[in-house]
Amino acid sequence: MTTGTVQPMADSAARRTPFEVPEHPGRRWGWLLSGVWIFYLASPFSDLVTQPHPMWLRVVGCAVTVAFAATYVLSLRMGFASLSGCAPRWGLVIPVALLAVGLGMSPVVHEDAATYVIFAMTLGLMMWPLRVGIAVAAAAVAWNGYGLPVLSGASYSVGLGVITLAVALLMLAVRRMQNQEAVIRRAHEDIAHMAVDAERARFSRDLHDIVGHSLTAIIVKAELAGRLAKRRPESVGPEVADIELLAREALEDVRRTVAGYREVTLAGELASARAVLDAAGVESALPLAVDEVPGRLRELFGWVVREGVTNVVRHSRARHCWITVTPTSVEVLDDGRGPRGGVGNGLGGIRERARAVGATVESGAGRNGGFRLYVTAPAVRA
Repeated sequence: MTTGTVQPMADSAARRTPFEVPEHPGRRWGWLLSGVWIFYLASPFSDLVTQPHPMWLRVVGCAVTVAFAATYVLSLRMGFASLSGCAPRWGLVIPVALLAVGLGMSPVVHEDAATYVIFAMTLGLMMWPLRVGIAVAAAAVAWNGYGLPVLSGASYSVGLGVITLAVALLMLAVRRMQNQEAVIRRAHEDIAHMAVDAERARFSRDLHDIVGHSLTAIIVKAELAGRLAKRRPESVGPEVADIELLAREALEDVRRTVAGYREVTLAGELASARAVLDAAGVESALPLAVDEVPGRLRELFGWVVREGVTNVVRHSRARHCWITVTPTSVEVLDDGRGPRGGVGNGLGGIRERARAVGATVESGAGRNGGFRLYVTAPAVRA
């Protein structure tokens, strides 16, 4: 299943060309809205058309301005991708080219060239590293506020400098907001991945506990039926019927687990434990009532009884099993072979469930030389 999920993503990444910008929701319409401001290039365009420039300079200037506008609008999409950290590196040269156009047009259209510089600076603040963008923005403010006016015969222009500074501050604010949005989006993705991982762990744990217990009970019943078939054939029928019932219950449990509706009750697990232990020939001592156990612990204690009894029947070769339940603890004890090395999936699942309700798990050698599984939870004040 995992392979089937990951492979399409890998194939998609492999098919992506170096010039393709990954899709991002923020770029769907933002680049078009930002492109509306391109009408400010009408000022240098008008200067080229109306002022007494040579015809070749007018043609070249107008063509450069149109190319500048088209490049800027088309690059905005890549600029929004840069704010999300997913634009190609070669796109970093585009603001440099646009900035060069602005500087090159300065001797022709004079102060109107500030528009080119502002657009190039805006794109650079979106695409360049933050420190580089701030340095270039400071240079653009100085150039538009002092360099261009001097080139045009004035000392300085406070208006152009203030406008350039305001645009730079606005783009820095937009960049900050986009970065925060990207952090939030990544956090949501991480939470979603964690939820999927937790659900996979829950499903694996429940499936192990349910199928392991049910198959153990079926095996015990089948072995008993096999022994009865040799000695008392007339008694085999009820045992076979029990095997069929256990199989049907196991199938239903698996279906409920897949659907996420699996519920374990302490009373139900104790009744099931008594039947399984009896069928395995293990004498059992179980509590008759569990009314004093608080509701928040009954499911956990039910899982403990299920896992403990499964281990008794499957591994311990015990002759006796004792299950003790108090309002804050549950213990499963046998007189079998005792603990063996390692922690299985079932016991690991018990520890996870215990941590969820603040309980602790103890497992190891019991008082009678067998295995002891003990879970205790802090008492809750009324």
